[in-house]
Amino acid sequence: MTPVEALQAIAARVEAEWAATVVTYDGQRFDPPSDAAWVRITIRDQPTRKVTHGNIGARQATRAALLIAQVFAPIGEVDSSHPALELAEQFRALFEGRDVPDTPGAECINFEDATVRRIGADGGFYQVNVNLTHTYPQTF
Repeated sequence: MTPVEALQAIAARVEAEWAATVVTYDGQRFDPPSDAAWVRITIRDQPTRKVTHGNIGARQATRAALLIAQVFAPIGEVDSSHPALELAEQFRALFEGRDVPDTPGAECINFEDATVRRIGADGGFYQVNVNLTHTYPQTF
């Protein structure tokens, strides 16, 4: 699985299972809604965990990355963090403890750690980040 294929698998999971809000990816042109929740997904590559040596096409690497979902929700009436926190927990459930894709025998992304972090108010929105550490195999 290449980094592009990993991103495509993540996007496919989001497209198939996430209908709660509008989603954008880092680097896309996007005008956020002024009165509705939305999510920005960013992938940050981490140091490779393991590489085997050998001929081209027979080497294996365990690639690592961090998926960051920035969840923005309009500030609530009572607890401003509540709507964004609730959406962040739902987003985390898309990946935590699940393989992507979940096809038996396929190379897959393994989500290892998941955290939800309240960031705070940003204009009329409250931001909560979901950080999902993951690894995937790459043959090259």
